Amino acid sequence: MAVGVATHTQGNTGNSTRASLSAESKVKSLLALEVPVSVILAERDMQVESILAIRIGTIIEFDVLFDSELVLHAANEPIARGQAVKSGENFGIRITAVDTVAERVQALGGNGQA
Repeated sequence: MAVGVATHTQGNTGNSTRASLSAESKVKSLLALEVPVSVILAERDMQVESILAIRIGTIIEFDVLFDSELVLHAANEPIARGQAVKSGENFGIRITAVDTVAERVQALGGNGQA
């Protein structure tokens, strides 16, 4: 999500102030947007026959260690890595590495330029 703002210092300063307030309002609106955030624990391919045979209690094994590094995605783009943690009764992720702000903006569809 790229936001272009042009302000002019020549002429009427009232227009410049309005443009600045308008830009600030747009940035606040963008920062308030919600995007899906997900962590994929594991993936694998399965034959259709095996998928159709899944029943309650079936255990599907993945070639991933239980304490492997997980990848956090925002809007289906990777933005950080971390370890699985228990947070109360919920699952969470403790971030161990995170992309720069510019990389995260680019992942969310912006141009990544500050």
